[in-house]
Amino acid sequence: MSSLDYLWTEDYLNSFEIENRFTDTTITFIIVSKDPSTCYDNLIRFSQPWLKSYPWTIDQPSITQQSTNIKGTKIDYIYGELNYHEYTPESLLLISILFQFTKYHQDCYIHLFDSITIEPILYYCHDFLPNDLQDINTSINRTWIHDFNIIVLNLHDDRYVNLFIAIQQLNN
Repeated sequence: MSSLDYLWTEDYLNSFEIENRFTDTTITFIIVSKDPSTCYDNLIRFSQPWLKSYPWTIDQPSITQQSTNIKGTKIDYIYGELNYHEYTPESLLLISILFQFTKYHQDCYIHLFDSITIEPILYYCHDFLPNDLQDINTSINRTWIHDFNIIVLNLHDDRYVNLFIAIQQLNN
């Protein structure tokens, strides 16, 4: 698993920084929930059939509980990572599993990040999302999966939104 500092940077990461963050094509996700421990247990239980039986190209996704302190605020979250080695159907399977999971555990918000497409929800769902999300610099951290839907945070602000600000918006 790579260092998680990239999640919490206050600055926009350029493509060079992102490319050098991972050694191979990787999709990551963060899940925030009011009860992250229960959410983690439910996620592991829900994804167990795929974790056990699917023949992952490199390795199955790693899923861990994490915690960080930002500006005096403790954030407990779930972090997951999958090296899919340019085998896109595998990253799409993970996205699908996470999307389906939100039907059964509605107290969670999931954000995805990809080392190639940066914001996979924007990439795969661009036809269904508002046109205001065309600029990747101002769209980072704005699309989340929640309750079997895609939600978009504050389109009226065209500034870069770091993950901490995005989580604050989710909690309001």
